Amino acid sequence: MLELEENSRKAGLVTWIELNGKNMTGRQWADYFNIGTNVINTAIRKHGLNKAKELILAMLKDPPSTKQRKANQTWFSVYGIQA
Repeated sequence: MLELEENSRKAGLVTWIELNGKNMTGRQWADYFNIGTNVINTAIRKHGLNKAKELILAMLKDPPSTKQRKANQTWFSVYGIQA
């Protein structure tokens, strides 16, 4: 899996997101926050890059580890972001 991810990055098949001096892929941001590996990439696909950045910025200010999320609740709703 790591090899596939690395090849995708090298081939330019991923979206790089730069915020607060950090430049990472959606999967890397998800790993950074210790949330599901596809949360950020799914947010990009469903709601666009700007909304995903808004979510990441909210998570940087108030990490997901400090939040309670119900099974049927999205991270957008946890952070009060209109998706």
